Amino acid sequence: MEQRENNSIEKQEGTTDLTFSKEKATLLLKINPEDFSVNTLQGFANQEGLSRKTEFHITLIGRETGEMILERLRELSAEEKDKILSAIERLSRDFKWPYSVIEEHYLISKAYPESEGQDQEVRRSIVQPIELPDLITFYAKLNELLGTDFDVPFPHITLFTTSTRDDMKL
Repeated sequence: MEQRENNSIEKQEGTTDLTFSKEKATLLLKINPEDFSVNTLQGFANQEGLSRKTEFHITLIGRETGEMILERLRELSAEEKDKILSAIERLSRDFKWPYSVIEEHYLISKAYPESEGQDQEVRRSIVQPIELPDLITFYAKLNELLGTDFDVPFPHITLFTTSTRDDMKL
């Protein structure tokens, strides 16, 4: 997919519409689709066989990092584990999470190997990068809290997606 000609950045107000899952140790920032240009890509997405997401968010702590967090806490008592997970959630709420939409879009593809009785899967998506300055500071404090060295994830919004597995298309 080609980069769009207009690379201007739209400033967005901060938001605190966060969803933290203690069971998965994941953190999502829900966002409004009116804040970015999802409709301008519908034709291209249709040509590529991708469907528009029904809900939009920015992943702050994703599945893989969440699994590593839970593994790190595995030996702790339920009370200690809950205390640390609550501290992560409190930490996330210390930020206002302002973001800027970068007017570029990328078509990406990722293959997932067979696992737990599931066939191999290939997912394809159109993503829009964003600037999310609080993410760097959040990960520095998260790493300090946990004694880890997690990389700061690439901040983006997934706009359209598909999968070779029917249950994972959206």
